[in-house]
Amino acid sequence: MKTKIGERDKSMLVFVDLTKNVVRVRGFFKGKAIIIPLKDSEVKYIKERLNEGASLKLARVYVDKKEYFNVDLVFEKDVEIDFDRVNHVVVDVNAVNYGISYIVITPRTRIENLKPVKRRLDVQYIENLYNKTITLERKCGTLKRLGLKYTEEYQRLRLEAKSCRSKIYRYIRDFYNKLVHEIIQVVKTTRSKLIIDFCDDVQIRKLLEDELPKGLVKIYFAGLRRFVNLLVNQVTWYGIPYEFKNFPSTKCPFCETEMILIKKTKTERIYKCLNCGFIADRDEVPLYWALKILNKEVQIVLVS
Repeated sequence: MKTKIGERDKSMLVFVDLTKNVVRVRGFFKGKAIIIPLKDSEVKYIKERLNEGASLKLARVYVDKKEYFNVDLVFEKDVEIDFDRVNHVVVDVNAVNYGISYIVITPRTRIENLKPVKRRLDVQYIENLYNKTITLERKCGTLKRLGLKYTEEYQRLRLEAKSCRSKIYRYIRDFYNKLVHEIIQVVKTTRSKLIIDFCDDVQIRKLLEDELPKGLVKIYFAGLRRFVNLLVNQVTWYGIPYEFKNFPSTKCPFCETEMILIKKTKTERIYKCLNCGFIADRDEVPLYWALKILNKEVQIVLVS
């Protein structure tokens, strides 16, 4: 595999030609190469990786179930992890309908200027698509049991069901891809260490508590796992230190008393401390704890 401009070595199975913006795959036909044109976005991506000091290490050539010819390019680079960072970006991964929150904590951050950013999937859009998909798949199942698997109606319903499922996966994938990019840019700009508050078992329990269909739970949780894995891969690529931490979400960050739920909707859960009167969304409580723990010199005082 080569990415050099003007490369003439024809012994390589996969050759990325950036002078003509194509990928040449050799070895399948005698004396001929399979030429795959690259999109402008793909050329930009390759050049960005090369400019970051990476090199093309691996290419996987395969034909998928739709009989499309695919080439996966894998880049690799050596990085030194910068452990001397004093700033932190804390990401709190919640149940899907409550969203993902993050904040930047510096040594100067105080409780009064703590401004979390929250991003949330459009769960109503997803659930409408999912319900439509299930309805279509059940109709397909009925036709199949009646021996009408090869009718035009069955094929139409099957393709429509696949299209709905595809829309769900594409929407979730694009949402988390954009969110990861947003967080990484904040981490790089503020030269922060990344802290991720995420627990598999807790997330599964939160989703099941909402009595969602098992199929939808799997889709949501797969999206959350993909988000966390992609976030970790990105910070590793840039040599950014990270770690997983679990911050309390129902314990008061001021007096450390267990809080009680006073209001719950589809998008928020408001908790109150009966001891000191502190009130906050459950998704913001871990961020207060992060400030308290990471900035140990900061004394959190509740202002009435």
